[in-house]
Amino acid sequence: MLTRIADSLFWMQRYTERVDGIVRVLKIHYHASLDAERKHNHSWNLVLKFCTNLNDEQILAFNNQPNAIFKYIFLDKTNENSVRNIITQIRNNARSVQDQTTIEVWRCINDYYHFSQSNLVEDMIDKSEIFQLAEKFIQFNFLYSGVINVTMPRYEAFHFMQLGTHVERSLQTIDFLDYKFNDFDYDLNSQTEILYWKYLLLSVSGYEFYLKKFNQGLNGSDVLNMILFVKNFPRSIKYCLQSLIFYIDHIHTDNSNPAYKQLKYDLGKLMSVLLYTQVNNYSQSELNEFLKKIKSNLNAISLKLQQYYFHFQ
Repeated sequence: MLTRIADSLFWMQRYTERVDGIVRVLKIHYHASLDAERKHNHSWNLVLKFCTNLNDEQILAFNNQPNAIFKYIFLDKTNENSVRNIITQIRNNARSVQDQTTIEVWRCINDYYHFSQSNLVEDMIDKSEIFQLAEKFIQFNFLYSGVINVTMPRYEAFHFMQLGTHVERSLQTIDFLDYKFNDFDYDLNSQTEILYWKYLLLSVSGYEFYLKKFNQGLNGSDVLNMILFVKNFPRSIKYCLQSLIFYIDHIHTDNSNPAYKQLKYDLGKLMSVLLYTQVNNYSQSELNEFLKKIKSNLNAISLKLQQYYFHFQ
């Protein structure tokens, strides 16, 4: 497979996962803003930090005006990370690899693109139908993911797509986790309100899973352990790393290449950290350092993966 084709497949999925993460965070944060006990001191700064590349001064300029924030994140052409711009990138990448995907995948992406470009998106924001709008984007992503799983043959194209999905998902998960624990200075014993943990888990689609796995109520230590270490939770860091190792092993590669050996070594090393680390008794500074180290390692793995497969320097 040509490197430019593999690169387009990889980024098509990274962008799709990015949209899904942004929309989920917006949906849950909007829901939290409506909570009667929280709405008077609700801040959108975390969402702007997570979803955009704005600096602190630019974030303050929004002055917690939800509609302006929604339009910037969903629609603004000057925001390279806006939902509309990202979906345009998904379609551009998909167009260049149509011979590697199925017609159903292309049709799904095309429908997704035309919805994102329609006036309906702005109309729903103006009517404060944010929850319904977010649900539409999430449903598009569910449909798209299902079409891929049902129609795509398990050859290299599919494997590169899955690499993109799990690289982006792992980076988004650790970013969001770091932002949220920074809210209370990485103190696992902080008396944070129950709703805080509920909304955090909902943002990563993990609330229902948490309730089934843990029976001692919501607390920071269990939330952190689930999102980092539980191998059966599809948005955990451990699950994403397992998936990266699996799909890399199914792509035809030169096993003797030093760059490939280094990539596999780094993945194995980070997996070992996740296997043998217990964060329950970490101090605030230790937890801060640990999350930042995981984030740094994931970024390094992402870069080495792209350098090896797509020859980016």
